[in-house]
Amino acid sequence: MYTGFSHTMAGRKRNLYVRRSNEDRVLVRRFESPDHSPAILAAVADGVSNCADGGAVAHWLLDERLSQDPLPTETSTDLCRLIGTYLRHVHHDFLNRFASEPDLIESACTLAGVLARGTKACVFWCGDSPIHHLRKTSAGHEGEMLTTPDKIEGTPMLTDCFSGVTAFAFRSRSIDVSPGDLIICATDGLVLDARELAESVNQYGFCSAWIEHICAHSHAFPGSDDVGVAAIRID
Repeated sequence: MYTGFSHTMAGRKRNLYVRRSNEDRVLVRRFESPDHSPAILAAVADGVSNCADGGAVAHWLLDERLSQDPLPTETSTDLCRLIGTYLRHVHHDFLNRFASEPDLIESACTLAGVLARGTKACVFWCGDSPIHHLRKTSAGHEGEMLTTPDKIEGTPMLTDCFSGVTAFAFRSRSIDVSPGDLIICATDGLVLDARELAESVNQYGFCSAWIEHICAHSHAFPGSDDVGVAAIRID
């Protein structure tokens, strides 16, 4: 079994720009594998665009596709290979869907997610939205960042993202998970690192109020970015 929570908040830096809405999207989706065993998907998408509706691509990706599509969870096949094939199809569909809207083809969103089934989880990402693994120990949780940002070093420029004008060389890795482990997917508006997340959850516990608390903590910083968090616990 799995427990999952998500939350997102519009950042304060939007006061400096003309933006219509929060450009981050979050998702937690529970479902069954073909053998009727439970599985869960958690994902975040961060719109990265200067156009008026920069969150449109993130909305399409999470709210119209990952939240509704049949997802690959065959028990006898590698999860990361299956999710990779699926996401390449989705990226192809994105190019077709927005072919007549050049602003959105040139727009982009980052993607970070985890698909968990049994004691295995596939984490996947494209862009700079981090994924953290908080492993349960006898002394509490210990944090580890599983991803590396797809950025040109020393610049804010992304080398990979979900867009029509940059590469779509998403990355993935398979990890083993145990009861009590947490996997945290976040947009880059979250200011806490893996160690700080572990210290925080050890203090407050894993619950919806904790997810809201860490989002609010990031929002409190002057010039804060939109922040989104989707997290799961292995029960």
